[in-house]
Amino acid sequence: MGIGTLGRVKPESRRRKAVDSRLPPIFGAFADIRVTRCFAIFSFFSVLALPSLALAQSQGIDITCDPATRGSATAAERLICDHALLSMGYRRIFADQQRMLREQKITDDDVAAFRKQRDACTTLDCLDGVFSAWKQNTANLKSGRR
Repeated sequence: MGIGTLGRVKPESRRRKAVDSRLPPIFGAFADIRVTRCFAIFSFFSVLALPSLALAQSQGIDITCDPATRGSATAAERLICDHALLSMGYRRIFADQQRMLREQKITDDDVAAFRKQRDACTTLDCLDGVFSAWKQNTANLKSGRR
C-alpha cells in the first residue's frame, strides 16, 4: 500500500454504491455482477413461464415432437411438429376431443377416425382440411346437429 492510497475511496466502490441504489432490494446480492433491468425482467417472466411449460408437457397429446423419435413419426406428425400454427391447432383439437369424450358427445371411434384421416395426410393443405372438417363437426355438435 502506498501513501496515496490510504483514506481514499476506490472508484469501484463508488460505482458499486451507485448500482446498489438503482436496484430494488431483492437484487442487492447481485450488485457485484451489475444486474441490468433486462435481466431482472427476463428472470421475472421466466419464473412465470415455468408453470405453463409444465402444463404443456402434462397435457399428454398423442403426438410427441421429440427429435429422438422423429424417425418413427408419420408425415402428418412431422408437419404438425414443424409448424407452430398446426401444433397449436392440434392441441386445441385434442383438448376438444378429450372434453367431448368426457361429456360423451363423441366416442373413441370418432377420435380414431379423425386420427386415421390425420395420419393419411402428407401435405399442409390436407392437414388444414382435416382440421377444418373437425372444427366444422364440432360446431355442428355444439348446435345440436350431427
